[in-house]
Amino acid sequence: MDLIEETRTSMELEIVLNYDPQGEPHKKGEIMHFALLKEAVNSNQKKFVAHANVQQLLGTVWYDGMPGFKRRGPVQQLLEVVKIGAMFPVYCGAFLAVPTSPFGAALKKPFIKFIVHSSSYCFFL
Repeated sequence: MDLIEETRTSMELEIVLNYDPQGEPHKKGEIMHFALLKEAVNSNQKKFVAHANVQQLLGTVWYDGMPGFKRRGPVQQLLEVVKIGAMFPVYCGAFLAVPTSPFGAALKKPFIKFIVHSSSYCFFL
């Protein structure tokens, strides 16, 4: 817990949460595995998981690819979610055909992936 208090930047926090003694050091831009965070969840370390710095980093990772989404009003957020949800066939097709295209790459972002999967599930119900 004290180690999290000492982190000053999000990069330092990424390094701490992704530390793996058997693996290579985490580099900026790599996929985050959050080894220490997973261990804290499994060990029921609620204070560690609920720490403000950890929650801020998780929020940043979750809303990656949607800048300013949290600052918008609820109606604008809803419209953005509906727009992405209605375009799920485009996102899925682009991801299958050209994964490196902007639409295909967007499907690798957690929040967009969640919206697309949820709308796909609702559509097929």
